[in-house]
This record gives sequence, structure tokens and C-alpha cells, in this order.
Amino acid sequence: MSDTFTLAACAEMLWRDRPMEFRIRRLTELGFQVGLWNWPDHDLSMLERSGATFSIMNGYLRGRLADDEGAAELLKTAKETAAQIAVHDRECRA
Repeated sequence: MSDTFTLAACAEMLWRDRPMEFRIRRLTELGFQVGLWNWPDHDLSMLERSGATFSIMNGYLRGRLADDEGAAELLKTAKETAAQIAVHDRECRA
């Protein structure tokens, strides 16, 4: 039995001299899914329009698990990320 999976590559790390639209399009053409670390740095509407499959994305923006204050910030920003996903998911389904 052979299970296959699609690899993803972080668009922010490749073709750094090219615009993000180019990177996403090129990764998709090469058969990769797309990864991003810093989603707030990008135009979310453009990402949606690209038609790419985004399979790697940082779920939090700030924080750390090493102490209570850092963990609270991590959870707060994870909620911000989830809220953005919900908004854009609704827009995509409309």
C-alpha cells in the first residue's frame, strides 16, 4: 500500500527577490502546496484569489509557552488568527 501526500514549501523563503504572487503561482505550478509564516504581512484577498492550497501557516503571531504571560499572549494571537480564518472562510463560501 502506498500513501502519498503533497509537499509544501514556504513561499517567504523562496524567490525572495520576486513578488509573493509569483512565488505562490510558481509553487502551485511545481505541484507544491504553499506555506506562510507571517500571514499578517500579506494581502489575504490576494492569497484567496491565488487558488493555491495553503497547508502551512503560523497559527499565532506573538507569545511563548515558557511562562504564563507569554502563553496568554500566544493564545490571544491564536484567537486573532482563528477569527481571520473564519472571516475569509465565510467570504470564500459566499
